[in-house]
Amino acid sequence: MLSSTGVVVYVPTHRRAEKAIEGHLRNLVHNSTLTPSDKHFVLLENLVSQEDSIAHAELLKRWQKDIDIIHLDRRGQSYFIERLLQKSGKVKDERLRRILLENKFSYGRNPNLAYLVSAALGISKVIRRDSDVYNDTGMHYSALDMEVEALGRVDTSGLCYPIEGSCTNYHSEPISIVGTGTFGDPTIDRRDLFEVSPITAAKFQALGRPGVPLNEVLEEACEYLIDEPNESFVSAYYDWSRKHIEMECCGIFNLCFQLPEVPGPAIGCDYMVLDLARSLQIPVLYHSVKLRHVHDPKRPLSVAGRATYRRRDIQYIQMGHI
Repeated sequence: MLSSTGVVVYVPTHRRAEKAIEGHLRNLVHNSTLTPSDKHFVLLENLVSQEDSIAHAELLKRWQKDIDIIHLDRRGQSYFIERLLQKSGKVKDERLRRILLENKFSYGRNPNLAYLVSAALGISKVIRRDSDVYNDTGMHYSALDMEVEALGRVDTSGLCYPIEGSCTNYHSEPISIVGTGTFGDPTIDRRDLFEVSPITAAKFQALGRPGVPLNEVLEEACEYLIDEPNESFVSAYYDWSRKHIEMECCGIFNLCFQLPEVPGPAIGCDYMVLDLARSLQIPVLYHSVKLRHVHDPKRPLSVAGRATYRRRDIQYIQMGHI
């Protein structure tokens, strides 16, 4: 039985990111809704140097007295997965071992590790924060506070902040997704795509929107790729009608454990959650406390790296279509 009170906040990173990690830790520690025993923080490292991993470990030690912290470096991930395979009777499943432990960039590996850790802890609420987003809007409430308060809730009348819009498919079921968008620097892939041309960006997005007119997809793409990074809010509220939720600032209740099995070398991940919610007509709740996205100046910007990133993006959009 999974707990509906505890929360796992996880940060996947492939870089040294002490400032962002500490900001996410501080938001979790200072949250007044959860008890200390309900707060769990997971750092998932991927392609991080030993020197940077040690720096992360020293940072995490300073917060361990306040909440439960799990630091899954490369060695920790290997140990966890091997124990998991033994416990589940899948010790000979080389495909599962490979896709969960492959030491390369992967959309699906870190989210699935976070979900497996959450399941092992018996917790059904999982909140993702990336290492290049920051909660610096100046509001009293953090984005994490907004997600913790509404996630898994059935009755929305007791929310501390107003809720706008209406949800036609909300029928007193627990809210499964609560999240927001980002402002500040647009992600590199978005910038590159729109520099080619807006219509190219729309055609790309349309791969995952079968049957939707291209002009409608173009309008959505312009909102998502241009307007959204330039928009922030001065007050905290929830909204059923807004759709632009980013997975790096989003909380999921139970739905993360329902991702479909994907054949071949790929793996289901949280980028599919919104598609799954749309297919199952599960309501998604937006909140206005957006996070600031900041480019990492040390992030590789090679043409080959961008092409690889874009290819993975196409693969997951196609999977969303399926």
